Amino acid sequence: MFQVFDGVYPADKHHIPGLSEGWANSKFETWEEAVAYANKWLGQFGPLEFTLGKAIDYNGYGDFITIREVG
Repeated sequence: MFQVFDGVYPADKHHIPGLSEGWANSKFETWEEAVAYANKWLGQFGPLEFTLGKAIDYNGYGDFITIREVG
């Protein structure tokens, strides 16, 4: 499984308050699904090319997005 993180928090409504139901899940079975979600999450700051476990400063102000392999 792969999970998308914004900073230290999973990028979903359960960990970042105020998000809609469309952001309910940040864990995915495939790398491709995780990348698609991460790029959707980035909005105007994407799309980006991801490397597993590598944090990317997506806006130049120290906001990082990462896709990690999780159990």
